Formats: sequence, C-alpha cells, structure tokens
Amino acid sequence: MYGFRDVILESVAVAIHAYLPKLARHFEDRLSALRVDSERRFGTMDSTNMLRHMRKSFESAVGVGAEDVKDISVPIFRTIMFFVSTRIVKKYPGGKISAPGYWSPAAEGDFDEELQLFRESAANFLEKLASAPDERHLHPIFGKLSARQWGLLLGPHLNHHLRQFGVLCVRLLFFRIHVY
Repeated sequence: MYGFRDVILESVAVAIHAYLPKLARHFEDRLSALRVDSERRFGTMDSTNMLRHMRKSFESAVGVGAEDVKDISVPIFRTIMFFVSTRIVKKYPGGKISAPGYWSPAAEGDFDEELQLFRESAANFLEKLASAPDERHLHPIFGKLSARQWGLLLGPHLNHHLRQFGVLCVRLLFFRIHVY
C-alpha cells in the first residue's frame, strides 16, 4: 500500500535507476584503487573493516541479516530526513557519526577476502534492484525501503567511505576538475 511518502520517495529513486550500471562501473574503478594499507583520513575503521561495514549495508538492503536490524524509525524522520539525506546533503561529514555495533561487525577475513565478499554483496544488490526494485527491507532509521530507495542511500554511503581512505572521484565538469 503506497502513501504520499512512498510516492515522493519512489519518484526520486526512479530518477536515478537508469544510471546504476554506469555508477556500478564508477565505484568498481574506485574500489580497485583501495588497498589494505590505504591511510584513513577520518574515523576509526581500517580499509578491511570498512569493506565489512559496507558489505553489511548492502546485505541489509536485500534482507540478509534482517533479524539483527532494529526499527527505531519515526514517521517524521523517515520522510524528511530520507529526503534530506538523499537529495540535499552532498557530502557526509567525516568522523562525526559512528554506526551501531551491528552495522560495523568485525571483518571475517583479510582485505582481499572482504573485498571479494563486498563485490559479491554489491552485485547481489544490483541484481535485486533489477529484478525486484519494489521489494522492501528494513532500515533502522528510515523504515522499510525499496531497493531503489536503498540505492539512493548506498551510493553516497560508499562514496563517503571511499573518501575516508583517499579514493577520490575526479571528473571534468565545465572544464574544471572537481574532487570529492
């Protein structure tokens, strides 16, 4: 059953759906630059634990480990903060927010194993996004989100953690170089 909130959030999510294959290649190129000894610029995780943290995020988006997720969402936060987080905030502040323990489990393997497991979870998410974009899974703060809505969160989240380790995106835009 769709309400006003769902219509607004889905319309935003559908707008980026066509760009996801290109974004996936973009992030894969950046992941290739990440190293076990990449120096962090902020926060406390090393690159191996960051990959595990991101894997947990992508797994949650498809319902893996759903029993660990606690719904602490409230209606106003779900609606307004989701919009702010996905449409207004362009760069998450480094080192200001720490994820709860279940979002940051210890790495289960070495860097190469975690990188491979992360790539598999990201591919699983993209497959789910293509096959069942409206399937919903619980996010602790934003409530039940469709795969499309999860995608609006996961891209900037991954970008944030790649910036954490100096794996920046450089692009030409109107003949200027932007690094973020």
